[in-house]
Amino acid sequence: MKRVKLMSLLILMAFLVVSCKSSDDDDSSDDSIPAGLNGSYVDNYSGPHTISATRWQMGDYGFAITKINTDESYLIAKNDSSNAYAADKYSRIDWINVSADTAYYCQIAFDAESADAAEAVTSADSSDPANGGCGDFAWSELSRFSEITGNYVDNYSTSHFINAAIWMNGNSSFIISKIEADSDYLIARNDAGNAYFGDKYSRFDWTVDAAGDLYFCQTAYNADTATEAEAVAGADTTSPSSGGCGGFAWSKLSVLDEIVGEYVDDYSGVHSISANQWTNTGSGFTVTKVDTTNDYLIALNSSANDYYPDLYSRFDWTIDGNGDLYYCQTAYDASTDTLAESTDAPDSSSPSTGGCGSNSFAWSKLDAFEELNGEFVDNYSGTHSISTTRWENGTSGYEITKIDTTNQFFIAKNDADNAYNAGKYSRFDWAKDAHGNKYYCQIAYDADSAADAESVTAPDGSSPSTGGCSGFAWSQLIAYPQ
Repeated sequence: MKRVKLMSLLILMAFLVVSCKSSDDDDSSDDSIPAGLNGSYVDNYSGPHTISATRWQMGDYGFAITKINTDESYLIAKNDSSNAYAADKYSRIDWINVSADTAYYCQIAFDAESADAAEAVTSADSSDPANGGCGDFAWSELSRFSEITGNYVDNYSTSHFINAAIWMNGNSSFIISKIEADSDYLIARNDAGNAYFGDKYSRFDWTVDAAGDLYFCQTAYNADTATEAEAVAGADTTSPSSGGCGGFAWSKLSVLDEIVGEYVDDYSGVHSISANQWTNTGSGFTVTKVDTTNDYLIALNSSANDYYPDLYSRFDWTIDGNGDLYYCQTAYDASTDTLAESTDAPDSSSPSTGGCGSNSFAWSKLDAFEELNGEFVDNYSGTHSISTTRWENGTSGYEITKIDTTNQFFIAKNDADNAYNAGKYSRFDWAKDAHGNKYYCQIAYDADSAADAESVTAPDGSSPSTGGCSGFAWSQLIAYPQ
């Protein structure tokens, strides 16, 4: 492997982000230029990147971001232990924003022994990134990849979630290794756990027809190598709705947005819903079918669920006359997906009062949670990615089990591999100051149970910037990118 390719691969790490200026910016710089990056990208070597405030992922390579310096435009990350190169070492990434959709990054350190050693490396030369300054090489360019990223349902009612790192198709996953955005195809390794052709390689072609509809064709699905998959002839784009995909029509992808999102239910339960996954207060369900006409989906219960693992569920949803979203888990222990789907639909005439299940319980209401949902950098350069079900803080993770939106706190279980207080429970309170700035206080971090964490006295949020969090100021959360 040439060094330039190795640099690009290892570089993949963390350019992620932040609210920062390029090295030659000043206070008069164009405010339309973003402060960082967050989302899906393709580099100038056709490498895929997905970036958040806490992680950078490129194919099988991952980096856990531990610090973002928003003043000097660099970040520090720990290389995943599964990386083929420099595993468990530390990296430093410098970046330059060019526009909302393009940027340059340089992984100026990739095998440092510690975070401090990575940070001590001299910053890259940003004077001419397209031609040099990143060691002996040019910086790598990132272009936003958005044409097919998103949540979809195809014309066979199969669900799809797509970003630059992964294509999830029902309960099958494909790890993307190369994207040719100009030629509208990508190459991916089939996940080892797929029911068919595990660890083989696939090629996906996509096209948009004259009506603006998006189609895809899995042109190759069982190639022995990525090279063999890419060598397969592209599908015929002439008339995707009627043919051209190996003798068949292409599959149409329709955006799924009615139920996708982050929610809190009326029992303080937490939900994160995508086209392929429904996570509900610690339980996971892999979506295998979505019927957008009749408003239901079928899902396989995770083998890790406390109740009815590896069985099938049916979730129905409805929107009432006030525009409020409700759901009913109509089936939860079906032995097959067919049996789950054959369960009678619940009565949606008055979801707030009844109609869900044989005992006609009220449906559960889902309220969108946006108060503290997103990517952040705190005032200590720490990194945070927050949803209704997960709080990621650098290399530490927390599985959220309850959100009290009235009293503004989370209860969460610390991940088993956290460096501190693994497997314990935490309580996170949040507050705003008079200027609308957001703050958080981890008032409990080592409780033996969720109940113990919740019983801890709430911190004083009257002046979060100066005190009230166990004798200290609360930590400010600054949206990333800004």
